[in-house]
Amino acid sequence: MKLHSIAILVAIAVALALRLPQLERRPMHTDEAVHAIRLGDMLEHGAYSYDPHDYHGPTMYYATVPIAWLRGERTLQQLNVTTMRIVPVLFGIGIVLLLFAAGDTLGRTESAWAALFTAISPFLVYFSRYYIMEILFVFFTFALLLSVWRYWQTGKLEWAAVAGLCMGLMHATKETCVITWFSLAVAFAALWFTEPTRPKLQPLHLLAFVLAAVVVSVTSFSVFFTDWRGVPQSVLTYLNYAQRGQGSGHEHPWYYYLELFAWHRTGKLLWTEVSIVVLAVAGMIRAYRKRITFGKLLTVYVLVMAVVYAVIPYKTPWSILSVIHALVLLAGIGAAGMVKRLPWLAWPVLALVVAHLGAQSIRVNSDRFECDERNPCVYSHTSRDAVRLADRVHAISAVAPDGRAMFVKIMAKEYWPMPWYLRDLPNVGYWDKPADPAGASVIISSSEFDLDFGDGWQTELFGLRPGILLQVHIRRDLWQKFLETRK
Repeated sequence: MKLHSIAILVAIAVALALRLPQLERRPMHTDEAVHAIRLGDMLEHGAYSYDPHDYHGPTMYYATVPIAWLRGERTLQQLNVTTMRIVPVLFGIGIVLLLFAAGDTLGRTESAWAALFTAISPFLVYFSRYYIMEILFVFFTFALLLSVWRYWQTGKLEWAAVAGLCMGLMHATKETCVITWFSLAVAFAALWFTEPTRPKLQPLHLLAFVLAAVVVSVTSFSVFFTDWRGVPQSVLTYLNYAQRGQGSGHEHPWYYYLELFAWHRTGKLLWTEVSIVVLAVAGMIRAYRKRITFGKLLTVYVLVMAVVYAVIPYKTPWSILSVIHALVLLAGIGAAGMVKRLPWLAWPVLALVVAHLGAQSIRVNSDRFECDERNPCVYSHTSRDAVRLADRVHAISAVAPDGRAMFVKIMAKEYWPMPWYLRDLPNVGYWDKPADPAGASVIISSSEFDLDFGDGWQTELFGLRPGILLQVHIRRDLWQKFLETRK
């Protein structure tokens, strides 16, 4: 077996070791819980309805359903956190696997280093354990990049079709694909006008590319041709996203991503992947000095995309993963160049880089920091106190005459991910303002409402996430029964 293949297999083993353990431990983020509820609808009713105002495309749900079936989970109540989070884990490993196909494109040594950096990048590791679409999106993006490049090299029809397939999957995964497409278009246009050799675009190949993309997208959004409403909505949604891009409560300055990724200090804690940035810059320089065409493509692509994301006011940590992945690929080029030019210096320096990134990956996913706001990957995450809140409600249901059929009223503007944690209780109602408490055994309300239902209720306070507190009002007779179980 070639050294290149061995190195990538080692990177895959490292990636699995960092991504797989204790997937169920971290509390569910609001976004994860929303996706879980929608997945439950698909499991129970085969239903998926695209919402052009929120949420995203269906590919993640389609990928999760067979895994849920294999694990014997057919309903929302049976659904397990590990079942869902294993999907981004598999696609995170898939990103490393794709580097097997990049040996002739990126370079064998370069691919090996890129595989290792992909395996240990704290951001890529953290969000490969997160049930949101971003890691799937990075996988499909990388597959598109490789297939388009293969077409550039060979001019073969099959690579045009594969590229279209990947493009359709990107669209069916997340609407931000247009940013990636724009960045890739600029990068390939730059090559078109500067490189002496380029493919001859044939109408049949262009047709295969477009047709494959459209068929995959339409098939996905129409739920395999059973509900056509999602198809036009998947295009009209960009009217909504033009407005959401202005911030929608997630406004951050242009340097937000750089601060998170490159140098994030919280008290005495320093979180940084600046070594990836430095190696990526070295990779950019080497790509132009050594005329590494694919490296030049990556350079233009990542710079354009980074500028676009910096300009857009709406920012969340996971939105920048495509940029981080491109930087990791360029870092592979930079690391390979160091080893070839100054091996006596490169090996100890790169060993320190790998050790540092690996240690940070362990830290960002540790029990202590995986939902701690000091962690740069953490964004408005659910607190462990919210899980204790759910445990309290379940403990009360165990002593209630109606059992799990007891009536729970939630009066709060923000309550996610409680629908996930209370999914086994059939009688939970939701109001965004104070409501009549009659008939309820437990009431969960926003602390801002400051509700007081009198002596007939016992009130506790729980944190939902940073800055959001919930009051839990428990009927006094049930509270007394609960206390008796603790004696």
